[in-house]
Amino acid sequence: MRKLIVRPASPEDHFEWQWNPQMPALEHQRLGVRVQLVNMVYEDTGQIRYDDPVLFSKRAEVHVPVRDDGHVGLVRHWRPKVIPPEVLQDFFTVDPKAMPDISLVRGIELYECPHGLTAKAGAEAEEETGFRIMESVQIGFVTEMLSWGGAPHVLYATKLSHRVSGKGPEKDEQIEGIQFFPPEEMKNIQTICALTQASLWRFRCWGLSQNPDSFWYSVAAKF
Repeated sequence: MRKLIVRPASPEDHFEWQWNPQMPALEHQRLGVRVQLVNMVYEDTGQIRYDDPVLFSKRAEVHVPVRDDGHVGLVRHWRPKVIPPEVLQDFFTVDPKAMPDISLVRGIELYECPHGLTAKAGAEAEEETGFRIMESVQIGFVTEMLSWGGAPHVLYATKLSHRVSGKGPEKDEQIEGIQFFPPEEMKNIQTICALTQASLWRFRCWGLSQNPDSFWYSVAAKF
């Protein structure tokens, strides 16, 4: 797999992200994503306190995929735009008031729950895991960054079959594949993906609320 890396954009580049001055917002029509600037105002006076971005998108979902043997699946993902934690820590050690920039971006490889934008429930899980879904239960909502607002991801507990879906990640998604772990090992998984951490925590809480004889309870109890 060829890895994507980050470089500064130039004025000659073609951008799918376009500025819409009427909203005002930065929009990506193909993906269905918009970063809109809004004014935060006092309700009683209408006085502007500050302006802020809000992230809007089409329907997004995240799955905690589990095989029928109880093993939990996480996809191995290359995220080219992320500053590695150790690089950032060294940077702030020198000057905690400094502003990081693109020169610190190295990319990072990490485990994540399958997630993404999709109009069809379950489609993202079958694409990223490569397996068909046997059962999928909506267990809540999660979001990775509350300060950006917008719509949270729909969260599912998803049981996978051993039958391949015949689908795969979209081009350039930088997913190396899925790895399954015994539920007892979930506490040892190191990932900085807040969406994944929140999803696994919510899955455990939900699973422990199910019938003690159920499949979902047996998995969650071993987290």
